Amino acid sequence: MTKSPPPLGCESTPEPLVLSTADTPGNRYLLSVAYHKLWMLATCTPLSLRSNNLLATILTALVASQCRHLIEARAAEREGRPVSRSLSLYAYHTGVNIALFPVIFFFSALYYTDVVSTLVVLVAYRNHLLRVGPQPPSLANDLWTVVLGIAALFMRQTNVFWVAVYMGGMEAVHALRSAKPGAQEYLTKLHDPPLDQSGPEGMPRLFGRLINCLHIRLAVLWAYGRCHGAL
Repeated sequence: MTKSPPPLGCESTPEPLVLSTADTPGNRYLLSVAYHKLWMLATCTPLSLRSNNLLATILTALVASQCRHLIEARAAEREGRPVSRSLSLYAYHTGVNIALFPVIFFFSALYYTDVVSTLVVLVAYRNHLLRVGPQPPSLANDLWTVVLGIAALFMRQTNVFWVAVYMGGMEAVHALRSAKPGAQEYLTKLHDPPLDQSGPEGMPRLFGRLINCLHIRLAVLWAYGRCHGAL
């Protein structure tokens, strides 16, 4: 671990307050500068820096509640039930429960990346839940999705799993579900049973799909190499 420079505007701090690793980008510091400018804080102190995470923890609870509400709304739409416009008690409980999660709650009193990183990922997830609604997303929302993904990666590089693998996979599943009947024959058949209907008997089919996908990709790579004289 190497000492990182203090955030801009915090030059008056006698010693750097933060330890950072080489794989943690510096957007956390830029948000700290914006936070001090927004609240017009003249000096940079440990208390003002740690209050960043206190605010981020509160926002995490609010955004997590909204995410749970959107999950319930998407489920109601699939089942043909009316969608409630107000948050349920379970949605509020989910937000508070996530904010009080021991790892998040511990770092809420420190100046560290985890809380803000979680907040940015939740904002990206909320945007994803809005994208998979009945209305197709607009071009502006596509660009906003890219901005949120880049912001999450600049908070912590391991967020690539959440914004690219998980949410990207869910977008692919939504695209397959939303495909027109005439176009489905050209797409891979979607096998995505509900959790209560899933079991070990589906594992052979899963491995078969993986082997088939691997075979197709190897064939494409072989053809690509032949065309470019590599093989």
